[in-house]
Amino acid sequence: LSKKAELLSKLENFDGAISAWKTILPTSKFPEEIHNDIGTAFYKLDQSRFALEHYQLSLNKNPKFVPALCNLSQIEIDAGNYAVGLNYATAALLSEPHNSLALNKLAASQ
Repeated sequence: LSKKAELLSKLENFDGAISAWKTILPTSKFPEEIHNDIGTAFYKLDQSRFALEHYQLSLNKNPKFVPALCNLSQIEIDAGNYAVGLNYATAALLSEPHNSLALNKLAASQ
């Protein structure tokens, strides 16, 4: 189902991808990744409130999960909350100082 969800997402069938990810979430060994993927699908559907919820759930599972920190940074920047976005970007970089995603997010949020 994970590959199905990824394929549906690539085909921009985000509702289908969300449904597939939610099906595998209870048994996933990496729920932080699944919540982040669900959040990204909601973000692409322009449903930031649900995206934010799933990014937070991702961090509840792994507070140093860089993709979720970067995605939260972007949502906050999009909402005009630049200081909060910068804080998430900084947290991502502190979690993994050599992570290119974190480096790029921090640079973009400056």
